[in-house]
Amino acid sequence: MRNYNSMIIKRIITVLLLLTGLTLSVLLQLNLINESASNLPYGVSIQSKEGLKLSFDECAVASSSPNGVAACAIAQKDAELSTEYIEKPVSVELVLTNDNYNKTANLNLLHGEYFTVKMDAKLNKYVVVSDKLAFQIYHRFDATNMPVSINGETYIICGVYQANDSLLSNLSTNGKEQIFVPYRSIENYDKMIIHQVYLRNDNTFFAKGVVGQLWEVLNKYIMYDSISDYRDSIKVIKQSIRIPIFISGIILICVLMYYLVKRMQSFWILIQNKSLSESQTFKRNIFKNSLILFILAISIFTVVKLIQFKLFIPQDFLPPDNIFDIPFYLNSIVQNVQLSNTLMLYDYHKTLSYLMYVTTGINAIVMVILFAVLLYKLLTMRELMKEK
Repeated sequence: MRNYNSMIIKRIITVLLLLTGLTLSVLLQLNLINESASNLPYGVSIQSKEGLKLSFDECAVASSSPNGVAACAIAQKDAELSTEYIEKPVSVELVLTNDNYNKTANLNLLHGEYFTVKMDAKLNKYVVVSDKLAFQIYHRFDATNMPVSINGETYIICGVYQANDSLLSNLSTNGKEQIFVPYRSIENYDKMIIHQVYLRNDNTFFAKGVVGQLWEVLNKYIMYDSISDYRDSIKVIKQSIRIPIFISGIILICVLMYYLVKRMQSFWILIQNKSLSESQTFKRNIFKNSLILFILAISIFTVVKLIQFKLFIPQDFLPPDNIFDIPFYLNSIVQNVQLSNTLMLYDYHKTLSYLMYVTTGINAIVMVILFAVLLYKLLTMRELMKEK
């Protein structure tokens, strides 16, 4: 009796630990999904190692066109930021862009506003900084309307955005705080080489269709090395909670089907015994088995409904003939990684999306394993109690 109680207590502790681990894994997955929606840009990015044959002003023209897209060119350079309140200048990454960047990049502005076309960038130089940098240079988070010196030029802080201090975000950065300034505030901006442009048009589903609209507006063909549709990235990452739920649901359905078949066999043997058909025990067993069969059938139907979802596969990763063409998927992933290695361009958002793919994928596998082990432990504990 003592050994039996000890075994039951150990099983209960194991089940509780597995349940805790599964809960933490689900919460982590939901947090990663929320982070992807909050920090990945909702738009398309095109890149070129040699530089896109596109200027800041052309992006502004494309954005002002009624049939165009919200386009913003990105140029990055190292800079030194200083104020009278700090002893040493802070090394930052200066990002030159226009007012459309905020419409795509999902910056969470805590104070002030993002610079707009109405602000005369030549007369008043504006900059948007993170709350982390604002506190570092002014010891307060709301540093709007405060002056800063960037490479010897005076700028006014017009907005403060919320910095992302998550582990994946820190692994995706180059260690420097990003600050955003209007491209017109820099002399000779038209001579700068642009390696990346962000595009956004919510009415166009395909990434290449968005780029095609840019070509039509500017009446020129733009050569690029890679294209990233972060709208697809967000959709894929959101599926990382549905896929393990689907697989776990299939496992649960198999278990329920097993017990359903066993119960049906018992029920069939019971009704074949006509000699007991008039006894009260027989009637109670019939009712009990009928109720259990009904509960099992309803449970299977409910699980099937709960795990259903529409699988999304990005257009570039969709096989032309067979959706189960595994080598095609693997080859597409390898080609994208090789292309990224060839470009060797620092891109915070692309690195962050890759890290999220890997992390959510590993965590999804962990969720399925934890659920399977948890279900196995519950079933063995049930059998142990049944034998007792």
